[in-house]
Amino acid sequence: MDTVAAALHDGTTITVTIQGDGPALLLPVSLAPHTAAEAETLRQWGGDPDLGPTLINGLAPTNRVIAVDYEAHRMAIPALQTLTPENLADDFLAVADAAGVDRFAYYGYSWLALTGLQLALRTDRLEALAMGWLSAARGSVRQHAGGHPGSACHVREGSRRTGRAGP
Repeated sequence: MDTVAAALHDGTTITVTIQGDGPALLLPVSLAPHTAAEAETLRQWGGDPDLGPTLINGLAPTNRVIAVDYEAHRMAIPALQTLTPENLADDFLAVADAAGVDRFAYYGYSWLALTGLQLALRTDRLEALAMGWLSAARGSVRQHAGGHPGSACHVREGSRRTGRAGP
C-alpha cells in the first residue's frame, strides 16, 4: 500500500492511499478504525464500519484502488465558503492526479455519490460511476440532485452521454 498527498482547492493536503494494479477506481472511504460505540451507531444507521478496508481488500486484487477519506478531511477542515460543486470535482481530480491516473471509475455513497455526479458532469476522465444512496423512503438521487419526475437524467459512459427521460 502506497500513500501520496493531494493538494486540494483550499490549499490543504489530503492523504491518498493506493493499492493494487489494474483499472483505477477512486473510493472516498475511511480507512480509520472506529470505536465500538461508533461502529454500533454506523450499524444502526445501516452502515458498515469496515466498508473502506472491505472495499479496498476486495477490489485491489484486480484494480488500482485510490482511497481518500474526504469526508473526515472536510469534517476537520470544512471550507464552508469555497466548497462549490466545481471545487469539489476539482478536489477529486487532484486526488486522481496525485495518484498518477488519467482515467478512473468512482464509487460514492450519499453526498459523496453526488460528488461522483459532479465529476461526471465536469470531466471526461471518469470511466464509470457507481452511486449508493439512501432508501426511497428518504428520497432519491434525482430529488437531491435537483431533478423532478419527467426531467432528463444523463449518464456519462466514457466520453459518450446517453439520456433517458422519465421517473
